[in-house]
Amino acid sequence: MPPKFRSIKRPKRKFSGNQFTKPSKDSQSDEPKEEAHGSNTLGKHTKKSVSSKKLLPNPEFPESKLFKDEEPCQEEATITGFRFVDMELLSTVFSSMRCTNCAHFTLVLSENHLERKGCASSLRVFCKNCGWKHVFWTSKKQTLSFEVNRRLVYSMRSIGKGHSGAKKFCTFMNMPPPPTARAYQKNAKTIAKHVKVIAKNSMSNAAKDIREAQHAQGDDIVNCGISCDGTWQKRGYSSQNGCVIVMSIDSGKVLDAEPLSKVCKQCQLHSHLDKDSEEYRRWRAEHNNCKANYKGSAPAMEAEGADRIFRRSVATHKLRYTDLYSDGDSKSYNQIKDIYADDGITVVKKECIGHVQKRVGTALRKLKKENPGLGGKKKLTDAMIDRLQNYYGIAIRSNVGDLNGMKKAIHASFFHCASSERRDLHTHCPTGPSSWCGFQRDKNSFKHGPGLPDNVIAKVKPVFQRLSEDSLLEKCLHGKTQNQNEAVNGMVWERVPKEVFVGGEMLEFGLFDAVSHFNIGARTVTQLLEALKITPGKYTEEGCRGLDMDRVRGAEYKERDERKKRRKVLRGQRKKKEDKNQQAEGVTYAAGGF
Repeated sequence: MPPKFRSIKRPKRKFSGNQFTKPSKDSQSDEPKEEAHGSNTLGKHTKKSVSSKKLLPNPEFPESKLFKDEEPCQEEATITGFRFVDMELLSTVFSSMRCTNCAHFTLVLSENHLERKGCASSLRVFCKNCGWKHVFWTSKKQTLSFEVNRRLVYSMRSIGKGHSGAKKFCTFMNMPPPPTARAYQKNAKTIAKHVKVIAKNSMSNAAKDIREAQHAQGDDIVNCGISCDGTWQKRGYSSQNGCVIVMSIDSGKVLDAEPLSKVCKQCQLHSHLDKDSEEYRRWRAEHNNCKANYKGSAPAMEAEGADRIFRRSVATHKLRYTDLYSDGDSKSYNQIKDIYADDGITVVKKECIGHVQKRVGTALRKLKKENPGLGGKKKLTDAMIDRLQNYYGIAIRSNVGDLNGMKKAIHASFFHCASSERRDLHTHCPTGPSSWCGFQRDKNSFKHGPGLPDNVIAKVKPVFQRLSEDSLLEKCLHGKTQNQNEAVNGMVWERVPKEVFVGGEMLEFGLFDAVSHFNIGARTVTQLLEALKITPGKYTEEGCRGLDMDRVRGAEYKERDERKKRRKVLRGQRKKKEDKNQQAEGVTYAAGGF
């Protein structure tokens, strides 16, 4: 009788990689891919992501040696770290043990609730027979606070939660409440102070890398290019908090950051006092640590923050930020362009090609809104706008350093998208079998899309003419973007909740913790714990290495050409589906329209 299926011993499967660890078939092939609007071929994407350059600086040290995910865990004699332990089970274990003094099974585990300090509890093992007892804490004490409390505070801050979030977590886990609000804030201030030091050191090291790359010595002042961007806690130009971040355009690391807040609780509490009264003068003389470091409107925060950062660049890092890559959303450039005038240097403004590309979509959506007849089936739909915007961006990226080629590619992309079976407008597209234009490669098998009617082409053409002027494209010849700023902006607001108001201290912590994580990764955590006189521990170190590895793998995965192409395809499919639904449903929502 053959053995049952379950009794068959299958060979152990061996890990051989997945989509994040193994290159795809497309990336392994050496065949050149077609590129739109430039030279007719595109080399295989081989450059590493910025995250891998920052977090894995030594190319000769393979990732498999840094992070050995597939190695089996071995049982250790020494137990380390924290655990969620059911105290009833632990009490049962102690009751089944002999007392070392009288050898009876009369041990009892209890807790002194009056001595508890937040998540650190005072436990007592007591023998009911002989009276022997032993008192101990569930956490080691570091300086003035227990380790578990400081780990809890930093963990909550890192995910954008405060004391209320810690209370809710402890409640749901059937744990004693966390430290009181006062003790919680005291720990948070201590942590924020050390985080700021770590972030300042990471920014100083980033500046040193730039100076070393240009072989600067002593007090030499080095010129470099930076990208500058501001970000706000709230939308709608009404935010009380914001920050400005400056990053090296070459290394992709943050060089400086400035938090800006318009609110101080102490100033609000004393705002009712008469400015000429003796009480107000006495309070004002003692109020030396005002949390409000900015007075003005929310939109002007970016220009003010950029001005402060540029003015201290020489004193702080011995750098001059001579090339400014910005999105053109604020007056930052007008305020800082003559900061180095005493040295005979004028800051040169350059455009982020990603934001320039978005201007196409913004202009076309505005045009569509102002001219209702332009929208609809086989006209200027959202999917068509997205396609025109993508082609415009590809035209810029494919002709870096070539102004004439860039202009020709932009016009060719517009007429390529506008072409249809009724009207052939492919005369601007490059010819030959290697052309990016499918019509020029094979006119017989190429199938046109709906294209654009003549009246829509007449309306859209001036937009492309305006966005292909020499004055604009000359600022895009570098081919660089501000995407790195958007990445660190997102990391800031992961730590600072946008749905509730926060003060200047919480804003400063979120900004500098995000900056240090962006520059040096999860090593920030181990450096912070060491500064707090806390041993990071096995699981913290392993987890931090794992977080960095996940970040590198994710960045490398998203950086592949096939993944970029796939994201564009999916975005186009969503746009087409949304256009189809809107055409079928008609107008279903309008302010005051029903």
